[in-house]
Amino acid sequence: MASISGLSKDFQGASSTAASAKSDAATGNDTAPKPARATAALGSAVIVELSAQAKALATAGVTPQLFKTPEEDIQQRTEALAGKLTDVLKRAGIPADETISLKVDKFGRVTADGPYKKKIEEYFADNADAKELRAIVEYRTLQATQQALEALAREKKAARNDDETQEANTRFLTRANDIQRLDGQVTLQNGKLTTGAQDYITSRTVPVTADDVMSRDQALDRLAAFS
Repeated sequence: MASISGLSKDFQGASSTAASAKSDAATGNDTAPKPARATAALGSAVIVELSAQAKALATAGVTPQLFKTPEEDIQQRTEALAGKLTDVLKRAGIPADETISLKVDKFGRVTADGPYKKKIEEYFADNADAKELRAIVEYRTLQATQQALEALAREKKAARNDDETQEANTRFLTRANDIQRLDGQVTLQNGKLTTGAQDYITSRTVPVTADDVMSRDQALDRLAAFS
């Protein structure tokens, strides 16, 4: 499985954008927004001339976002895919408030459960959205594993003796195993797309209580549909 840093490179797409801009500049067809340009220096003062595009953005009160974090990028992609799938399913006669359970394997093959299984699987067959779904799932699974490691570090630091340290290690192994078992599971409901690993780790990185076991069982119930 790829690392989070490796996946984030795919998510950014910065290299292709830079190459395109370089090509446009070489051919004299530079259509990218021009940055501010210093036109004269008077002592320590600099006179700055804004491009037409920059002036338009400034007038509209818009500050362009030059860089996105991996989390911002994956969140935007998740929301875009969720919106697209909700629209597709609606046109297929599937209510938006219907809970749709999906599973996407490492090859990008999507299976579904429930009365709309055939329609959903036909849509994802040889569809680029299946690969996009898998990319999102992989990122969230890796992220959940990282959060489990961070929880382990916190719990070991708070441990008062060897027994509590061992308990923290056991909880981590349980979490890591469950995250891998939930890898590939996705839920779509009311226009929101979430992964099994994402839902699970959210309930497992809070301070552990007697009720935490119930949270684990509820998360693992999602496995039953695909067993």
